[in-house]
Amino acid sequence: MKPSALSLAAQGVYYKVLVAYSLMSLLPILITLYLGFTHVLPKIPDEDRLAFTDPIVQAVIWTIVLFPLFGLFIVVTIAKRVEQLAKAIRAMEVKPPAEAASPPLPEPESQDEIEVLSKQFQEMRRMISVQISQLDDLKSKLDDSNVKVLEANRQLKELSIRDGLTGLFNRRYFDGRLEEEIQRARRYGRKFALEMVDIDRFKELNDKYGHTCGDEILKQIARIMTEVTRDSDIVCRYGGEEFSILLIEVDEASAQNHAERLRETVASYMFNNGPGPLNERVTVSVGVAFFPRDATDQRVLVESADSALYAAKRGGRNQVRGSSELPKQQDRVP
Repeated sequence: MKPSALSLAAQGVYYKVLVAYSLMSLLPILITLYLGFTHVLPKIPDEDRLAFTDPIVQAVIWTIVLFPLFGLFIVVTIAKRVEQLAKAIRAMEVKPPAEAASPPLPEPESQDEIEVLSKQFQEMRRMISVQISQLDDLKSKLDDSNVKVLEANRQLKELSIRDGLTGLFNRRYFDGRLEEEIQRARRYGRKFALEMVDIDRFKELNDKYGHTCGDEILKQIARIMTEVTRDSDIVCRYGGEEFSILLIEVDEASAQNHAERLRETVASYMFNNGPGPLNERVTVSVGVAFFPRDATDQRVLVESADSALYAAKRGGRNQVRGSSELPKQQDRVP
């Protein structure tokens, strides 16, 4: 493969530096020494030649000789760097790293090596700037893709813990969050309440008005529960027509008041079945269990709230019962 102008220019600079140094310093000194020893020194009387043995004179002579040699060493070092650059350029010419993506460097018209090197390096700098800009664009696109992936993962995670019909948290999320709250309450000595909420005679409503109406009732009750509950509390669809609420860091009286407010709001709400109002009264029964008064274990706490809920249904529905009020385990009432 024919060397490019850049490779030839680098070689030319290497040889010109050596020639220029030889012409400017080393060659004149060698000529001076030659003339001195062959023409001047023989004409000096022997007694005057003793002056050349003086240490100061010898030091001056050696300085005149060694300094150019030291300069030659520096020039050779620089020239070797240029030669290494030329070899590197030749290697790039043999196998360019991105031949398909990057156009070859243009061959300059000038034959001056320094000018050739300057123009070629400017062109290389321009190409590197273009590649850096392309890399920045790719990085920006990659960052955008990462943001989209993170958002997609967030949405998938949200879907995995949400109930598709009501938008509330689902049973899977409830189980994990309840265990977390129990551990936190044990560690820091805190309290919380668990409410189990069930729609009274929901099967009869479904059979009478259809499942579409039943779905509307579920969604409207879910909205009511969210509105009467703090943002820091957890509202979940436990399963079917049953819901659960975790009231974080509340006392017994606050939990009881919240359950009563929820029951009253549902009982006074005008439900609709989609096309129009529902000519039917909808009520809920609520069972309340308190941590750690009623239970300190997840399974026992849920069973305690369930038992209170069944007691409310057995007592006539549309009621709130606390687990501490129960003398014994109650049977399930629809």
